[in-house]
Amino acid sequence: MEDFGKTKEGWLRTFLELPNGIPSHDTFNRVFSAIDPVHSVHSVHSVHPDHPVHSPPGG
Repeated sequence: MEDFGKTKEGWLRTFLELPNGIPSHDTFNRVFSAIDPVHSVHSVHSVHPDHPVHSPPGG
């Protein structure tokens, strides 16, 4: 994701403020580690009720 961000930084800056640049791999890792996968699946389903819900691994 960091590589994608660096490659597309100009485009991303057209709609995102990135005062500290593209987040590092470690930052993405911390963010994704903090997300509850079960809650995320149910949140997506509440917005898109016709989308099939698949349990995440271990969920």
